[in-house]
Amino acid sequence: MQGTPAQARSNTPSDTLNAALWEEDVDTARRLARRLPVEDLNKPDNFDCLPMTLAVLRGHLDIVSILLERGVSPETREASGKTPMDWAVAQQNEYALEMMKTSLEDRRRRAAEEFRAAAEAEKESVLHSAAENVQDSLRGKAVKRPKVRFKP
Repeated sequence: MQGTPAQARSNTPSDTLNAALWEEDVDTARRLARRLPVEDLNKPDNFDCLPMTLAVLRGHLDIVSILLERGVSPETREASGKTPMDWAVAQQNEYALEMMKTSLEDRRRRAAEEFRAAAEAEKESVLHSAAENVQDSLRGKAVKRPKVRFKP
C-alpha cells in the first residue's frame, strides 16, 4: 500500500489509532489508546506498524505510557522483525526505552509473584489433602490419594 497512515483505509482499530497519531490528533489518539481492546492495540495496521511503534516514532511518550499501562507489549514484532523497543533504540529515544524496560520488569515481577502465590496455594492444598487422609486413616476410613501435579 502506498501513501501515509492517514490515507489508509481504516480496517482495524490500530489503523484508526495510527491515523490519529500520524495526523497529530493527540486527543483522539489518547482516547483511542484508552478505549480500544488491548488485543487490537497489539496488532499492526495496514502498513504493518504497531500503535506503540508509531507513538515512539512520533514522540508521543504520553501515549506510549497509556499503551504500556493498558498492557500493550513493547516486544511485539512487526513483519519487519522489529519491535517498538527496537524503534526506540533506533530513534535514540531513551525515555521511551526506559518506560518500556520498566514496564517489562514490572510485568515479569508480577508474573513471578503470581507464580509463587499459585505454587504456595497448590502446596497448601496438597498438605491439607494429606492431613485429611491421615485423619481419615486414623478413623478407619478409606484413604484418598492426593492429586499432586508438579509443573516446571
